[in-house]
Amino acid sequence: MQNSGLLRQFLDTQRRAFRLVLSLELLGSILTLLLPLLVAQAFAEVFEFQSMRGRLLQKMGLNFQPNFLLLLGLAILAKLGFDYYRRYIKGLFMERFLTWLRQKLFTQHLRMQVQEYEKTGTSKYLMRFSGDLGSAQQLLNKGVFQFFADASLLVLGALLLLWLNVQLGGLILVLSLLAAWAVMGFNRRIERLEEQRRDRKSGLLSFVNQRLSNILSIKALNRETPEQHLFAKRTQKIQELGDQYQQQVALLNALIPFFIYSLLLLVLGAVYVWKKQGVIFPQDALFALILVLLTLKPVLNRVMQIGVVWKKGGISLRKIDVLLSKPLEPAGADRERDWKATRVEVDLPETTKHPALQFQLQKGTELHLELNESVQSILVKYLAALELPPENSIQLDGVAVETLSPKSIRRQFTFVSPLFPLYGKNVLEAIAYSRKHQAKAAAMLAEWQVLFPELSTIQVETPVTERTLLTSAQVQLLQWLRAFLTNKPFWILQDAFRGLSCTTCQQLQGLLAQKKGKTGVLFLADQQQFEENEKKMGTPQVTLSSSTDM
Repeated sequence: MQNSGLLRQFLDTQRRAFRLVLSLELLGSILTLLLPLLVAQAFAEVFEFQSMRGRLLQKMGLNFQPNFLLLLGLAILAKLGFDYYRRYIKGLFMERFLTWLRQKLFTQHLRMQVQEYEKTGTSKYLMRFSGDLGSAQQLLNKGVFQFFADASLLVLGALLLLWLNVQLGGLILVLSLLAAWAVMGFNRRIERLEEQRRDRKSGLLSFVNQRLSNILSIKALNRETPEQHLFAKRTQKIQELGDQYQQQVALLNALIPFFIYSLLLLVLGAVYVWKKQGVIFPQDALFALILVLLTLKPVLNRVMQIGVVWKKGGISLRKIDVLLSKPLEPAGADRERDWKATRVEVDLPETTKHPALQFQLQKGTELHLELNESVQSILVKYLAALELPPENSIQLDGVAVETLSPKSIRRQFTFVSPLFPLYGKNVLEAIAYSRKHQAKAAAMLAEWQVLFPELSTIQVETPVTERTLLTSAQVQLLQWLRAFLTNKPFWILQDAFRGLSCTTCQQLQGLLAQKKGKTGVLFLADQQQFEENEKKMGTPQVTLSSSTDM
């Protein structure tokens, strides 16, 4: 099995549960093979001829002959209860594995560098989170547990066949090995075709995602027909691979039952020939041997196709492992949690991304910078520790930010910026930082609804998943409200007054003035936006009883 590093990591943390599942699978194999023996013994008892088991007991000097019909009934009931427990325990183990993988994937994306996340994108994360998790589950379920159960069943079955009749058992084993060698060739071809199909399907998904993301351009340029032709070519290649794949799978699935029933024909033919030659063959042994072969039929079917399961699961785990190996945000030195900086110094050298920029922001002061949108965004990403600035170009109280942990840096800044939109199930989740702050957030929202008429039509339960439910002014005000619910020493306001009325801007400025002396405020906008803001601004004082910081 390839690319099973992640699987080993998980199994190392679940050794006792893993051993329990394997033990149950082995016991299940033993019980599965016990049933044909009991059926054969019950058959001998019903037709009143001495079974091989009876003859063996007599040779040992024991005259006790159990009721095999009763034993068979008890064994069937025992198998019912045992199969339920075995499948339930295995299912719990599978769910634990999926939970572990989901948590690792989500945690990785939360901690990944922004640049790497932008390369990977949401769509690839969702692919890993949906399709690849399913293949990984099948790898553990069928590729490990089911294969262990089937392999143990085949080994025990081979020993049982040899015990029932050495000549026939040996012949069946030799022919089975030859058939397995032939089936392996089919499996290799199927694996290659499956990998090619998978690559083609991933490419098609990327193609569709790109085209639908640019549907307005396609319509405006009248490119529907060319795009349909491109899509048809790609799907045709997938169909050709699919036709070959289905041909090989159909042939393999047809050969396996053909092989099993050919073995049965061989067994009956051998017994017939031996009978003509006067060789006595026990009827119960023959019946048990036939039942064992029929029992092994689905097992052989699964084992001979296990390569496909391993291939799919291996590909999925490899892709997940590559994603989990993406670089994380730098650790840095984490300052004490209650540390609050009093000074921000920025001395950015000129680069291809931005011109030279130098300023200092003290706690309790305001600073207005006229920058174009791209430079604003870069500066905000630097201050939010989303990108690493040039060495020693940004300092907090004289400490270079690259030596601090991202969390420590982010404790110093509150942002009202289009880079950080609202998110959450509803308005309350979008503005509150945690559940313990939701009561405070709800009370403050009620006061802001009185102060800002734009918010009067929304409630704490208003969903924010559909942007059509909120106007641009409401979204902007809720971002301001989210900022007022923090207690950080510096505020970064990027085009924070865009789209708001004069009255609303004046009221926000008044609320901001109440934090004078406690907070350093950096206003970022381009020249046109600053001019518009100056026309709107006044500084009326507004006092809210619940506007104290969290």
